[in-house]
Amino acid sequence: MAILWNMSKLSWSDPKRRKAPAIVGAILLTVAAPLAFPQAAEKVSRFGEYRGYTAPVFSSWVRSSRYLTMKDGVRLAADIIRPAVEGKPVEEPLPAVFVFTRYRRAVRREGRIVSEADSPFSQPLLRHGYAIVVVDVRGSGASFGVWRGIFTPEEARDSHDIVEWIAAQPWCDGNVGMTGGSYLGAVQLKAASTRPPHLKALFPIVPPFDLYAVGFHGGVLFDDLIRTWSELTSRLD
Repeated sequence: MAILWNMSKLSWSDPKRRKAPAIVGAILLTVAAPLAFPQAAEKVSRFGEYRGYTAPVFSSWVRSSRYLTMKDGVRLAADIIRPAVEGKPVEEPLPAVFVFTRYRRAVRREGRIVSEADSPFSQPLLRHGYAIVVVDVRGSGASFGVWRGIFTPEEARDSHDIVEWIAAQPWCDGNVGMTGGSYLGAVQLKAASTRPPHLKALFPIVPPFDLYAVGFHGGVLFDDLIRTWSELTSRLD
């Protein structure tokens, strides 16, 4: 912004000239104030866009693994990923996000373990102060038990017990959500059907809600999808 003021034609006896410095000073303060005092970030909350409400707090996290024992004695493999400071998980209780997966919670790739902590979706959650718990469904990954097919009553009961176990941990503030896509989205609906008291939010991505519509397009068996998915998941076991 350019401010031009021709004072050469005014005398000091002229009231206009006496007022000019004050006017110029007021204009400069108005222009400079936003630069000296940054404005608060705009808060935006609409479909596909969310910003301005919180800022990243943590820049690192730690991952630990353990088994969780279900009520029937079956042990399920779990990764617990918690925000950390200087290599130590924070002691403050945090909300948690639970992922119940059929596709292995972690894998070894090129000599290193790749887990949910490496996910571009989970890293913002960790930075903003969420703990993440990833569990292999029974009969898959490193979990014990037998996988009896998709979306079984056992998976529903297991998800209920895991949500309540997470909420009871000292590092959790009692608020648990779930997320994940496809199979990982459908198990959230099964979990919700059991009404865990501490399950506060779901974020299912493309969950196969109607299995008939998924397996039979227009009444015709979608053989390629079913066969390919079955073969690929059996290799994971």
